[in-house]
Amino acid sequence: DQTLQPCGLCLRPYPMCKFYLKKIKGAGAKPKVDYTKSICANPLEFHYSIAETSTRTGPCSNVPLPCPRCPPGAPVIWHYNLCCHLVEEHPSAGLKDYEEQWAITEAEKVQLKEIWNTKHQIRKQHK
Repeated sequence: DQTLQPCGLCLRPYPMCKFYLKKIKGAGAKPKVDYTKSICANPLEFHYSIAETSTRTGPCSNVPLPCPRCPPGAPVIWHYNLCCHLVEEHPSAGLKDYEEQWAITEAEKVQLKEIWNTKHQIRKQHK
């Protein structure tokens, strides 16, 4: 149920997990999760700049993003939850205006589905 806005690391519903980003100094530096302010049952560290880009070997681009409508300093929203967040928290926001930020490419969907199906086939074979 996407309306629960699950955490990208532990799948607990929002607001049980909250993430904040911190800026890194340097030209073109990507943000980093601020683990001192963030709350999660499974706080795995990851490289933001690698995780935000979908590739053939790592198709998931679900990273925390600042909501374009929330005030500065508000908890960030997981990429895969941004569309639902806008609908739930900012109903007057035009989804098309922010589609570039929340959209998931068809290639990413296909690759994630392949991984899901492969994992479930392996589980069935082991039973």
